[in-house]
Amino acid sequence: MRVFIISIILIFTLNFSTAILSASEITLREIESELNQTKDLNITKLWKRLGLNPAQNATYFGCNLTKDKECVLEKESWKYKIFSSEWATKKYNGFKILQLSYWDYQLLIFQKEDKRWIYREHIDLPGQKVNPPEIKFYKTDNNPLLFSVEYLGTYGTGILGFYITFYRCIDGKIKPVLDLIKRGHVWGWPGLMFNRKFEAKLLPFSNKKGNEIGFVYSADYYSNTESYNSRYDLPENPDYRDPFLETLGIDIPKVKDFLLFSLKRKAYFIWDENKKEYKIDKQRSEFQTKDEIDAIFSADNIRFYKYYKKEIENLKKSGNKFQKEWVEKFFEEIKEEKKSVKEKR
Repeated sequence: MRVFIISIILIFTLNFSTAILSASEITLREIESELNQTKDLNITKLWKRLGLNPAQNATYFGCNLTKDKECVLEKESWKYKIFSSEWATKKYNGFKILQLSYWDYQLLIFQKEDKRWIYREHIDLPGQKVNPPEIKFYKTDNNPLLFSVEYLGTYGTGILGFYITFYRCIDGKIKPVLDLIKRGHVWGWPGLMFNRKFEAKLLPFSNKKGNEIGFVYSADYYSNTESYNSRYDLPENPDYRDPFLETLGIDIPKVKDFLLFSLKRKAYFIWDENKKEYKIDKQRSEFQTKDEIDAIFSADNIRFYKYYKKEIENLKKSGNKFQKEWVEKFFEEIKEEKKSVKEKR
């Protein structure tokens, strides 16, 4: 049985009554009351109540709301749960989030006004097949930094990428202010000479204003022996695992990929009041650009050499026989790739 979860994270309210009300009049009490009484959940009517206009051909809960007349989730295929911050200030009266899920997760954000929770924003998180999104609230002075959402952004055979987005309240609206790759792996992709797995951990805040966010990234890079023929009999890697395949109940393949190098680097972001977003702090960070951080997950062979030239050159000088052979094959590959790029120009 497929399960549809409704969970609430920032303060908001929904209304399923037949009366025509504006989204600003939808309250959390009304939504909860309807959810506790209804059997089949009509997503089409709910979206209209919230004033949400689905993107063309976008799929929500297995339905195309721009083509299908109605999307109804049957009894016992959904449930709901409420999350909320436990604090409030004079300026920011608190928020809650209603999370609707059925592989897709829809976050409905509500803000407290007087004694009512009023619907404010909507966040679409499609295809959360491995884990539910993780929502975290932050307590900072005047609560400018409200919460973050960690979610599955990329998945498939040999690839898994989780991202984290931070949100702040700007001019009375909830807006994303920083989006980063957080953890995942890429393994066994044709043409890539290397595999990778990585994870970022949030550093403790150095101040209570929420104007700084820090991460430490840890990454392990392995050979991709599917992309070249080795002259050696390589041993199997007993540590390889694929969470996506494990979730689907598929047997994990045996691989003979060996460690090339590991790294651990810090990234700091500071608040840019003019742009209303976080920007990388080049003075303190061990990354100089956002592209360098993104490359941990998305780099091809050429970008890999661009950002990790020192590590690759060290393998050439002092690596073992497997690593030195890999460097030889790697240089042959990027030489061909650069040649191909020139020919296309």
